[in-house]
Amino acid sequence: MTTKLRPVFKRLSSAALAAIISSSILHAAPEMDVAIANAIIEQHQDAIVEVRLVNQMTVRLVDGPEELADMIAQQPAETNEQKAPGVIIHTSGLVAVAGVMLDPTMIISEISANTPLGELRIGLECQLTDARILLADGREIAAEVVMRDPETGLMLIKPSEQSDADFPAIIPDPSSAHAAPFTRILGLGRMSADFGREPAVILARTTGKIEAKRNLDRLTTRDSGIVGLPLFDANKEFLGFTTVPGNTSSNMPNPRDLGGYMLPAAILHNLAKEHID
Repeated sequence: MTTKLRPVFKRLSSAALAAIISSSILHAAPEMDVAIANAIIEQHQDAIVEVRLVNQMTVRLVDGPEELADMIAQQPAETNEQKAPGVIIHTSGLVAVAGVMLDPTMIISEISANTPLGELRIGLECQLTDARILLADGREIAAEVVMRDPETGLMLIKPSEQSDADFPAIIPDPSSAHAAPFTRILGLGRMSADFGREPAVILARTTGKIEAKRNLDRLTTRDSGIVGLPLFDANKEFLGFTTVPGNTSSNMPNPRDLGGYMLPAAILHNLAKEHID
């Protein structure tokens, strides 16, 4: 059983994360967009950080032959270090992250399998430890996960210790209006370490809110590099944060659904306000 479950478990962690994690790349753009992008980078680049943590994945029997329960429970945990872009949304150092980039169970929490003893459902659990925030100036500070919201895909992380100094932040406006359909947006992120973690911008448009997904906006781009970035309009106003809402089925999600959704700034504020010191 061990030799059969471990490859499935590894495919879940690697395939799901590989589908949504990529380096942010500066796309070719009209001259006007380049000017706007440069202004956004100049003003907000210091609020763009990287979150690093360790996730430990374990499995348990949800439904199926009881004789398999002990064998499944004895499966060794898979431990991996994960990295994801984040944005500081308050001067206390509170960071918004697309949780699916750090915790695969926000994409899928169960898998099904057929065995000679019958069908079984295996539950997946993820423990997050050793969280750290890599700041724009290269400093790395200890942190902790303070909120995990599978419905919106949002995860909030904050420094473990309070700082006397304010952190550079992109603060969501609670009165911010919902973006109109087909609004031109710019996502601010960073390129990979191979490119010196230089700031970069990805362009997209909104397609309108989806009421079934907490009024998140679907984005036109299929570039997964936009996930986990703050989004701005042509007036350089902070519109929201790109996330991937959780998956409630026991099936692996379609990679096409792992593109970006915008969590509007007002909703981001409401979700984060109880965690602001």
